Amino acid sequence: MKTSINLKPTETESLINTTIRQIKDLIVSGQLKPGDRLPAERTLAERFRVGRGYIREAILKLEFYGLLKTSPQSGTYLVGYSLQILDSIFTDIINFNKDDFASLIEGRYYIEINAAKLAAVRRTDEDIAGIKNAMDMFESKVTTGLTAIEEDMLFHIKIAKAAELTK
Repeated sequence: MKTSINLKPTETESLINTTIRQIKDLIVSGQLKPGDRLPAERTLAERFRVGRGYIREAILKLEFYGLLKTSPQSGTYLVGYSLQILDSIFTDIINFNKDDFASLIEGRYYIEINAAKLAAVRRTDEDIAGIKNAMDMFESKVTTGLTAIEEDMLFHIKIAKAAELTK
């Protein structure tokens, strides 16, 4: 009698998650500390040997989760969480799987309704221009049949920034 062997396909880590893991390693090793400015995208791309697009997408993903904050004309900074919290959040982001996606979308829906309301009240003219620009970039890609994940994330980040209480 033959027994059935349950084999699963080998999964490879995406370059974005690899980049996120490398940023995490910089933090865990003490090379980056909360409040520190990240090196420029070009520098990270050269150091990690990936394209700048992967660096940008990793940064956007980490911004979405509140781990990084980008200030125009200033750079991207690691937020001031403790090392233990950062380590845990990075691990969760890297291990995030497709089964969790529906729950994330549902939670995001309810959060974004309130963020949009707050953005409508607190926004500046600069915020409106940023939101419009992000939406235009998104629509441009979608109408040509391209994937617009980065543009979608940027749009939502712009709304969240417009909703901030202090600017």
